Amino acid sequence: METFTLADAAGSLLYIFVAGLYFWAGFRKPTRGAPLAGRAHWIGIALFFVGLAVFRMVQAEEGLRAILRGTFTDEAAYAERYAVQGPVAAALVLIAVAVGVWQAMTFRKRTFSMLAGTLATLGFIGLIVLRIISFHPLDQLIYASAGPLRVNYLLELGLLALAAYGVWLLRAERRARRMRKTRSSKVRRAGPGQRSEL
Repeated sequence: METFTLADAAGSLLYIFVAGLYFWAGFRKPTRGAPLAGRAHWIGIALFFVGLAVFRMVQAEEGLRAILRGTFTDEAAYAERYAVQGPVAAALVLIAVAVGVWQAMTFRKRTFSMLAGTLATLGFIGLIVLRIISFHPLDQLIYASAGPLRVNYLLELGLLALAAYGVWLLRAERRARRMRKTRSSKVRRAGPGQRSEL
């Protein structure tokens, strides 16, 4: 099993940071009129990122990959594994695309902030599963160098940014909701002659 690297430590800290943002979003007192049902969404994603940090710190992904490789020891079994990996990887990509499209089409039942967190979570699940399967053509793409960083790291940073953006959107949505309520209350308190000025 590989040793715990600086990249693993940095990744785990970033997961914990994003988890903290989502715990804040989940436990923060909601704006009056905001749906309480969404609280489970934020706390659920926070717990997912905590689990992701633990998963990385104990190097569970590398362990699962080693187990999968050890299952196919001889050449014939390895060829069989290669034949299985292709369809599985293709199916996972298609499922991820389908779920992403479905989330985008049904976003009216949610908010943009919730959609961002959901897509980031699904993206991480798909990326981790593809790395564990270790399908060679995809490995070449995922672990290719893009300047000083690998594509793998860029994908993770992009998904983390998308997750953090979801919390930023939540703040913007709550602020807009408060402003609408304030404006509405001012209109109700204003007299007939003052409403046009508001």
